[in-house]
Amino acid sequence: MQILTRQVASTAVAIFVSAMTVSGCSAGAGESRSSSSSTRAPNSYEEMNAEFNASKKNLRLPAEVAWPAEVRRDGSGDLYAPGYGTSQAEQFWYCSWAKKWLFVRAVSEDDASAALSELKSVKRTSLYLTAFAPEVQRETDNELAAAEKGDPKLLSASVERNC
Repeated sequence: MQILTRQVASTAVAIFVSAMTVSGCSAGAGESRSSSSSTRAPNSYEEMNAEFNASKKNLRLPAEVAWPAEVRRDGSGDLYAPGYGTSQAEQFWYCSWAKKWLFVRAVSEDDASAALSELKSVKRTSLYLTAFAPEVQRETDNELAAAEKGDPKLLSASVERNC
């Protein structure tokens, strides 16, 4: 079984939810649509980017890292599933802390511990809880467990694939 990378999983969820929403598969004839993200109309780039900017206010980056001004566009006129901007902010946040841990782990035990603590909080994000498939959640859990033991291999490979 092939394990999807975080970025691919996040994009796949966004595309699937958008397709289901646009095609009307989220509610049958006469049914009311709920306010959950899977049944809301897809977002324009501007709406998705606003979601990204709102989400990044809830995430703390390492001091030396700056947020991008906006999310990279997939293409002109693209639609994005509700939650996609949040997942992109959370992915950038996770990558930033993973890179920080990889950089400081051999230099400062205190900084490495603080970075790992931030990384472990990924399990409370919507990226982990809703966008990641179970296989990607297990992959992330394994990366964090190895990092906690001081082994950088899995996290380093993840950064290379996803960041």
